[in-house]
Amino acid sequence: MPAVLKSIYYSVDRANRTLILVKSITRDISRTWRRIEYQQQVVEAARLGTLRKPTENKLQLLIDKINGYIIELDQLSLQIAEFKRGIILFPTTAMRDGTTVSAQLLWKLGDTSIQTWKYADADLDERNWHRIHS
Repeated sequence: MPAVLKSIYYSVDRANRTLILVKSITRDISRTWRRIEYQQQVVEAARLGTLRKPTENKLQLLIDKINGYIIELDQLSLQIAEFKRGIILFPTTAMRDGTTVSAQLLWKLGDTSIQTWKYADADLDERNWHRIHS
């Protein structure tokens, strides 16, 4: 029998309660991403030198580490949209033209709470973000 995937949708309140864990994971992702960017530069600089293999191994370890964090978010039905700024997407729904459609609550590393959302089919351009009114 095939596995049935259950869609999880977050309310703003539920997403805010999840932030304690999400903040920690996202900080780790952001920190590891900066290390990956640096290590990629080291790999490029050492491409002709003798440090190439150990340097590439270190890069792969960092990539494996960040993939583990992505799995943690996936287990919460969350998605990281941007590594550098630490933008996390929480699945939710919204009304558009009288119809319920997929949407995403957005949280950015450094924010204290969920403050914006976007339609799921909109890109990450901040012009597509809508403020959440309390």
